[in-house]
Amino acid sequence: MITANSHHQHPSTNLRWLRYMPGGRQLQLALAEGDFVAIDLAVRRTFFELFASISFLFLMLESVLFFYDGRDALAWTLLAYAFVAAIGAVFLVRKDIVAWYGRLSVLSAYTLFCSGFIGVLIYGDTHYMVWAIMFIPISFYFEGMRGGLIWLLIFGGTVLGLYGLFLWFGGDPFANRTIREMLISFTAITVFFAIFEKIRSVYEAKVILLNMELEELAATDKLTDVPNRRKLEDDLQLRIRDALRHKTPLAIVLFDLDFFKIVNDEFGHEAGDVVLKTVAGVVKQGLRESDSFGRWGGEEFVAILPETTVDGAMQLAEHMRVVIEALHIDPGIRVTASFGVAVYKFDEDADSVMRRVDAAMYAAKQQGRNRVVVATE
Repeated sequence: MITANSHHQHPSTNLRWLRYMPGGRQLQLALAEGDFVAIDLAVRRTFFELFASISFLFLMLESVLFFYDGRDALAWTLLAYAFVAAIGAVFLVRKDIVAWYGRLSVLSAYTLFCSGFIGVLIYGDTHYMVWAIMFIPISFYFEGMRGGLIWLLIFGGTVLGLYGLFLWFGGDPFANRTIREMLISFTAITVFFAIFEKIRSVYEAKVILLNMELEELAATDKLTDVPNRRKLEDDLQLRIRDALRHKTPLAIVLFDLDFFKIVNDEFGHEAGDVVLKTVAGVVKQGLRESDSFGRWGGEEFVAILPETTVDGAMQLAEHMRVVIEALHIDPGIRVTASFGVAVYKFDEDADSVMRRVDAAMYAAKQQGRNRVVVATE
């Protein structure tokens, strides 16, 4: 017997080790929920906390080694960096200041490596370039292609300026060959990371486009190619917030095709589908770009009309009614619709205004169909 856990496990179940990483619990939760925005934020937070933690440990280790070698000034400098970075990281994480994770990470790395280069010049320690290479992926990851290249140019210019200043005062801890090899290595690694960043950005753009297409498919009624109820509910919430913020009128029109079951029974469901697609198409053409229109469900459609008074909504609904009544879809198929109109009241919510417009639409049915009825207060 195959159990439910044998196949098609959620990706988060294979990443249980994330909980042991800094910020890993938030990332694991975001993966479980499938929220792309939350995943991106959680990844940045996890990377930032990992970067801060690892940097703190290595700075502490380096400072101990420098104390052991007798280079106390450089050791105290690294020790100060370690605690400043740790305190800053804890503050940003506790305050959840996501926007500053990347900026301060790059700035901290820039400050550390540039000031560390001064110690390199003093002590003639050529292994510094191994550590400086870390600045390349940090810049590209947090700042992207353009920002990363700008930071690397600033970093390279600062290092060369410090070296030139050191030469001006008569010091030269490196041979010309060493400097040449450092520059070639740093430039080559920068080029490779720039290529990788470009490839990564292309795939990221592709994922974003695919996600947008999936969201559009999820928000579109497959038959009529207009927004579905889920999208309309989201739009209504947005329109209500806009109406409350700007104190502007907001009207809702709900209509239902009359005797649509008879069309399906007598002419078949394919003919009924043609009716729905035709009605959706002609109504959509008569609306503004700022209006929201879609299929509410079955043979019901909704139009959300921002900055529209009750008189304007009634005139538009009457125009819709006339257009639908005049349709000649197939010989023998004639359709009409019953309309409800309501204007949003600033003290009600979305469910309340939809109940009122729904009641107005059913009142139109009871009064003989093929008419427009305005919702009562």
